Amino acid sequence: MKWPFLSGAFLVSFLAMIAVFANGVSVPESRAQVTTIRVAVESSGTATGAALAAQLNDDTFFDFEATVVTAGQIDSLAELDDYDVVVIGDSGNNDNDMTDVMATALRDWAQTTGGGVVSVGWIDFAVGNAGSPVTRDAILDEVMPIDAYPGTSNNFCTGVPSTVQILISNHPVTEGLSDFVLATSANIEVSPNSPDATNGQILGTATSGSCSSSGAFNAIVVGNLGDANLVYLGPIYIAQADYDVGDLRSGSPDRLLEQAVAWAADAITQPTPTAEPSTTPRPRPTATRPPNISGGLSGLFTGQPTPLPQAVQPAAPAGGAPAATSPVAITPPRTGDGGLANNSTPLTASLIAVAGGVIGLSTVVGLHRSLPRR
Repeated sequence: MKWPFLSGAFLVSFLAMIAVFANGVSVPESRAQVTTIRVAVESSGTATGAALAAQLNDDTFFDFEATVVTAGQIDSLAELDDYDVVVIGDSGNNDNDMTDVMATALRDWAQTTGGGVVSVGWIDFAVGNAGSPVTRDAILDEVMPIDAYPGTSNNFCTGVPSTVQILISNHPVTEGLSDFVLATSANIEVSPNSPDATNGQILGTATSGSCSSSGAFNAIVVGNLGDANLVYLGPIYIAQADYDVGDLRSGSPDRLLEQAVAWAADAITQPTPTAEPSTTPRPRPTATRPPNISGGLSGLFTGQPTPLPQAVQPAAPAGGAPAATSPVAITPPRTGDGGLANNSTPLTASLIAVAGGVIGLSTVVGLHRSLPRR
């Protein structure tokens, strides 16, 4: 009986393959992509939610499918179940259309299905603002990791240089990021209070030439509501156009947003929380939640962002938050190894064991064939 697969050429090729894995194999970035993350961007009035949605849809790493919606389009569990993450914020004029009904549906959806919520500046300005609906604001505070209600103060850092400072860089939301300066928007909303969400954690703060805060300068905060992942980002991603927020659409601000939305959708493995998490299951009857990416994000973001043009900041509108001042340059790199060189040991050991078995079998067969025939 012949054994063609035990030929010398086969064994040489097999051992060569083992050598490749032993030295580490890089995986194309396309393998790091997850299934589509469906995002609802709540936007109304003079907010620039359409620009944020386009920013997410332009991404190639997490495959976002972002849709601009009004409060009336996500004020029921049936409507919300079409999404994995909801982004809320304000233009800076407190002209949003969020209602008690929408807020209640959003909270119930997050609690019962584990749907994620990302809140961006000026959301803390809008929640608790004089004249805002009290019931709505109290409920919205539950889907935000910061302590936004009660309280009517407006806290922010403004002026050049306004800088987002990364305090914890090993969390999926901030992994791979370092401190970055806002080139044109130059406004960062901050929360002065300690996080009030379960597993609340401050990942970043803000600083500038002028900060108005009654306490801390918390600009990146995460937490949980049951099994839902909650994120607060101080940069004013959907502020009205007069705030000149184009600098938030690329570079480090863009990466921060993308990773925040992906983590809120459970598309990135999160670290072990400091408190015991809820064990409530996450039933999603009509949607499959994206799978986790193991091993972190070090290889996902590569390349150099296109520098933004210099711009002159218009004056802030009456009744809104302050506008930016003169721009500064920002060119944060986005690098990573994207490989498995440090994770190949178990696979290598398995392949070597298989190779040993093949070689041993080949030897036995060779000895058998060399025996004289009767």
